[in-house]
This record gives sequence, structure tokens and C-alpha cells, in this order.
Amino acid sequence: MLKQTKEQLQQLASEEKSIKTRLKTQKNNYENLGLVAEYLDGLLMRVNANKYLLQSNYTMELTGWIPAKQTEQLDQQIRQVAGKDYFLEFTEVKEEEYSQTPVLLKNHKLIKPFEGLVEMYSLPQYWELDPTPFMMPFYALAFGLMVADFGYGLLLFVAAALAKRFLHFKPGMKQNINMFQIGAVPTMMWGLVYGNIFGKQFSFQLLSTDSDITEILVMSVAFGFIQIMFGLGLKFYLLWRRENEKIKALFQAGSWMFFLISVAMIAAGMVLVPETALQTVGIVCLSISLVMIVIGGSFDGNTLVGKIGSGLYSIMDLTNYLSDLISYTRLMALGVAGGSIGAAFNLILSYLPTPARFTIGIVLFIGLHGLNIFLSYLSAYVHGIRLQYLEFFNKFYTGGGRAFKPFKSNESYVQVISEEKQQQGEE
Repeated sequence: MLKQTKEQLQQLASEEKSIKTRLKTQKNNYENLGLVAEYLDGLLMRVNANKYLLQSNYTMELTGWIPAKQTEQLDQQIRQVAGKDYFLEFTEVKEEEYSQTPVLLKNHKLIKPFEGLVEMYSLPQYWELDPTPFMMPFYALAFGLMVADFGYGLLLFVAAALAKRFLHFKPGMKQNINMFQIGAVPTMMWGLVYGNIFGKQFSFQLLSTDSDITEILVMSVAFGFIQIMFGLGLKFYLLWRRENEKIKALFQAGSWMFFLISVAMIAAGMVLVPETALQTVGIVCLSISLVMIVIGGSFDGNTLVGKIGSGLYSIMDLTNYLSDLISYTRLMALGVAGGSIGAAFNLILSYLPTPARFTIGIVLFIGLHGLNIFLSYLSAYVHGIRLQYLEFFNKFYTGGGRAFKPFKSNESYVQVISEEKQQQGEE
């Protein structure tokens, strides 16, 4: 049996080699094979779509979703095929259909590249706000803060521009490249603030990563404070616009905003203006906000005991908000770490003899800073996403929506461009 198995393995290996050889001969037919694959995929999609059709010998009925701006275009296309022998009706989405309605995000071209980050988390439900335009500026600024090197940012911006100019990418990959190119702008901006370029320091610095660590730390926490307050403001707005949720807006969102403002007043009274009554006012406001938080938490209980228990339990969220603020210290840590590593690499290279600096030193400079660039951007990408998902989204965002999937080819090998987009000059 072992001998037979070995013979079968040899036979399979020989067959695999033969198949690969034949496939190599088809290399010149790659485009035609792609067309065939796209065509067969389209046929398969049509077969699968039959389950959505009601059809008899004389009539057929089809129901589906379509973006409102494409209704006229659909009407024209059906008229071209069926003449006048059809009936087409469009209806607005009803409130009871919200849970089944698919979602298609629509944003400005500067914001659109960040939609992928929202899709990785979860699409908004039909009744929710799209968080992309609210998240985008915070993510881009945080991304820049965690790299904070003018040279690294300029290199990423130019590399992304060249890649889009000379290479062809699928729409999803192109959006990612656009996102990183946009993120390169605040990277250069914060690089100028810190005075860093490839680990070296400019003669002028608004903030120094060597001597202004405390100021950068405070700035990072203040950045987090603003974003968290903004998230709570969105929650307040979403609750306030509902008919019966205005009290919840005051006590479940407004109370936490009041709490954070009170904490900021106490901190300012202790550090900035210690000789004023600001700290005392902050303590009074903090006490009032805690009572409001308990009242807001009691709304989640069904019985009297449940309301008391849920109200008191809501106080436990204090630790969550404090940990959220502390999480933003990573903006300082990563920005300072990346600059320090780059400076360390430059220091190592400075010990090389002069002839070596312009030979092996150039290779080492590219390799070492290339490694630091990769680690810096990877850290900024991952930790930036974490701040949005855990510290920002959970303040106002539910998610759970399903994506709108149009009845069209998957465009794995062939991309279809409408005449309208072609006239607009889009590739």
C-alpha cells in the first residue's frame, strides 16, 4: 500500500507539472480567458437571480432596491428593451423596512477613501448616520500625530501619487492608496510641528520630542477629549431628534458631556488657574453630573429594583471614559518613539568613517529608515483604527447594516465604466 501511495504521489506530481506547463502556454491568452471568466460569472449570476423573479408564460415581476438617483436611468433602460409593455413603480423606504434595507454610502471624494474603515467595523443601519465624514478628520490627524515626520509623510505622498499614475489598481485598492495619501498630509504637518525629517531635527520646532514630552502628552489627551465629546454630541443629536427620546438625550448623553466638562474644569483649576474658584465650581458640576448619570442609567431598567440597579451600575462607566482618555496617550508615545528610533539610526550611521557613509551608509540609511517607515505607518494605521472603533464609535454608533449589492458583474477581470463617468474623464 505504501508503494502504491508513493507511485500515486509521483503520478500526481507529474500531472501537476504537466498542467502548469500547459497553463504557461496560455499566458498570451490571459485577457481572453478573463473575458470568458467574466462572461460565465455573469451567466451564473443571472441563474442565481431567478429565485427573485415571479414569472408566467406572459408576464414577469421583479422587485429590488435601487439608489434614488438612478431611478430615471433604470426607467430609460427598461423602455429601450420593452417599449411600452411594462409597468414600473418606485416607493420610498418605509420605517418598518429599515432593518431589511441595504446601505450604500455616499461621501465626498476626500472622505470616500475612509469608507473601507467603516465597512471593516460594520456598515450603518439604514436609519443611522454614516460615521465616515465624522471619523475621517480625527483619523487623519491621529495618523499624522503617530508618525509625525515630514520626510516620511512626503515620501508616502509622492509614492502614492506615482503608484496611481503608473499602475492600475482595482477600486478597493485605489481607495486604500488614496486614504494613505490623504494621511500623508497631516503626517507632514505634524512633522513640521515637531521639526522632524527622517529622524533629523529642524532648527525650528514648535514642539520638541526631546524636551516637550509633557506638552505633547497633554495635547494628545486633549485631542481625545475633543473626539469623545464630539461622539457624545452625535449621540445627543440622534436621541434628541426622536420624538420620545429627548429626556434620554439629556441624561444619557448630556450627563456624560457635563461630566467630562466638569473634569476639565477641575484639571484647569488645579494646574492652570489654581488661585481661582474654578476647581470648586468643577467639583459642584461633577456632583450634579453624577446624579444625572445615575438617572440616565435608570432608564434601562424595567422594574423599580432594576432601575435602581442599572442607575448605580452606570457609574461604573466612569472607568471606561477615563481609560478612553488614557488610550489617546498612544498618539504621543508612537510619535515620540518613531522620531527617537529614526534619530538613533542616524546616530549609528554618524559613527561610520566618511568613505563608508557614502557607500554602505547610504544602503543602511535606506534600509533602516525603510524599516522605521513601515513600522511607523503600520502602528499608525492599526492604532488609529482602534481609537475610532473603541473610543469613538461606541459613543453613538450601532452598525449592523448590510451592503447594497447591485445586480452587475463582479468586474474581477473587466471593469465596466458608464458613459457618464467616461465623459467626466474618470479612468
